[in-house]
Amino acid sequence: MLSLSKSHQFMLGIIFLTLMAATRGQHVATLSALPDASWAIFLIAGALLASPWWLAALLGGALLTDMIVWNTTMSADFCITAAYGFLLPAYGSLWLGGRWLRQRLSGNLSDLPRFIAAVFVSTFVCELLSSGGFYLFSGRFSDLSLATFATRLVKYFPGSLSAMAFYAVLAAVIYTAIIILRAATTSGQGKQPLSH
Repeated sequence: MLSLSKSHQFMLGIIFLTLMAATRGQHVATLSALPDASWAIFLIAGALLASPWWLAALLGGALLTDMIVWNTTMSADFCITAAYGFLLPAYGSLWLGGRWLRQRLSGNLSDLPRFIAAVFVSTFVCELLSSGGFYLFSGRFSDLSLATFATRLVKYFPGSLSAMAFYAVLAAVIYTAIIILRAATTSGQGKQPLSH
């Protein structure tokens, strides 16, 4: 398992919270706005941050950011429904996907297929929970059917997966660079954790 020092984990946690605040609410990427990083942050934080308190911090950061956005854009009447509570298990599924991955990280390039699997499966489960919760409990849909939900899933999942893939590729590139740099600096000394 790849290990990070507590100070590195703290710095990453702060970076994750800042990135979430900066991108949350950006459902469509433009030249001046990155896609929402929230889903990727929950997955990657689950893999890299040891303390489960980071899950609580990220959930709190998401809620606080949402409240600020709602109060400044007046979108609360669309977003605040009984379905909002489904974000807890949705984000939790991403965190658990990261935890699954954490147990399997070896600090080698062979980690990448497991990372790709964790990204895809966790994103799909999160989409099912968040979109399913919104579809069933938001009060926005009068004629509920599995066929209609499946159509909506086919429509919205590719966008969610592409936003996740953007950040997952970025994380994989950084992870790979760290592995290569670590191998170059510790050649012949065995694997060393990324810590001070």
